[in-house]
Amino acid sequence: RQTLLFIYDAEKRQTASCFLLVRFLPADGKLILVPVQSDTCADVDGTKNSVYEFYRTGGSKQAVKAIENAAGITVDKYMKLDTKSFTVFIDLFGGAEYNVPYNLIYENPTGGEDTIIRQGTENLDSDSLRKVLTFPNFKKGEEERARVLGTTITDMLNANISTSLKSNLDSFFTTVINSSVETDITSYDFEDKKEAMKYIIDPEKTDIVTLVLPSGKYNGSGLYVPDENFLKSLKVWFGIAE
Repeated sequence: RQTLLFIYDAEKRQTASCFLLVRFLPADGKLILVPVQSDTCADVDGTKNSVYEFYRTGGSKQAVKAIENAAGITVDKYMKLDTKSFTVFIDLFGGAEYNVPYNLIYENPTGGEDTIIRQGTENLDSDSLRKVLTFPNFKKGEEERARVLGTTITDMLNANISTSLKSNLDSFFTTVINSSVETDITSYDFEDKKEAMKYIIDPEKTDIVTLVLPSGKYNGSGLYVPDENFLKSLKVWFGIAE
């Protein structure tokens, strides 16, 4: 049983950073996915700020600390993807399907990629998925963006768990780890956990990945604070309830 934090950093703005907790539960044959809002309130060494600000000023390891403290859990390993490694990872799974609720149109003022994605069900390749996940103007803000992150990745994984993935797990890991990732996951870690990962991958099941969405509210400083019921239920989902 391990908890990983995946970070995607597309460009230097809060809405272009994604944080996703993944909990491996081999005995249960499950993966639990929990998207973390970038504006989640965290306390690190007596300083309160958003998860994104801790990440922006202190990097991936500071983001790990912030999310551990905000969620009351331990993060065992992390992996940070940039645009190149994100493309590699998503392309290995073949993209994701997403029912776009309304037109997503954004003209990037910094010279980055503009976004024009029309309403309706779309099969998103890595480029389109990247634009969706980093869209800055969702009607319900960061809460909606985190939900979209969790939903699309959960659906993508559940739709693409296959015998091929199980038999080519070594190649998959090598491809990802040799892309432009920043991580504290080593080849030894992979070899040590590989059989447990293969046990989870069951092509006969369609619900291996379970999405758990945070609940909470904003405080007076405009930071999102997860509520106590969510924090308690998270430990149950993670199999670490006291």
